[in-house]
Amino acid sequence: MSLATTLPPELTKEQEHQLAPQKGKCWCCWETAETPHDPLIRVCRGCKDPDLQYIHQTCINKYLSKLPVTSTPAFTPPRQQQRRNLVMRLLMDPPDAQMPPIAKPTDMFRCTRCRDLYKVTETPVPLITCVWKDAYLRGAVLVLVGSTTFVLLAVVYCLYQERWVAGRKLVIDFGGGGFGGGFRVSLDVTLFAGSMLAVCYFMCWSMFQLLKEYFRGEVERFVKAV
Repeated sequence: MSLATTLPPELTKEQEHQLAPQKGKCWCCWETAETPHDPLIRVCRGCKDPDLQYIHQTCINKYLSKLPVTSTPAFTPPRQQQRRNLVMRLLMDPPDAQMPPIAKPTDMFRCTRCRDLYKVTETPVPLITCVWKDAYLRGAVLVLVGSTTFVLLAVVYCLYQERWVAGRKLVIDFGGGGFGGGFRVSLDVTLFAGSMLAVCYFMCWSMFQLLKEYFRGEVERFVKAV
């Protein structure tokens, strides 16, 4: 018997695809296509329905990243209630009683059907990344920063003109006539530009504080396949 007859024939790509274990649809987007960067994975082992077993890596990551910690199904009771129960147990039980562990944020996500825990890792998202993802917010920040930069350059130009070109203060006179006489107002250009710069800096600082408070605790969650 020759060696060629003992070796199994090579399988075509279609045959390999047929022999490979078939995956169901993504239970989030209901698509069957997958890529090496976005595969269909199983995040729990308790679900037996083939249509509820697989989900895209991107779909489950986005889904869990949008969930606040306090609204997850496994977060029962809330953290404040857990601490209250812990204090009551320590007061009623003997002093040598072991303290029950408080659930970590990554242990609070589970399948809503089979109740299996997801293997989740969390990564804090920088503030600049949160702002840059929103087109309208990104545009507003760029306009405010650009306006502040323009006013800053105007102040520098006025100071340059006063010290090295004109040698005197730059003043704009507003005058006019009216009933009973006229009036005249002199406006210091450098002082006015400096005041506008202070207003712009205050607006930037206020916006930064609001954005930092709004995006506090923003994280990206990654779910590992099981």
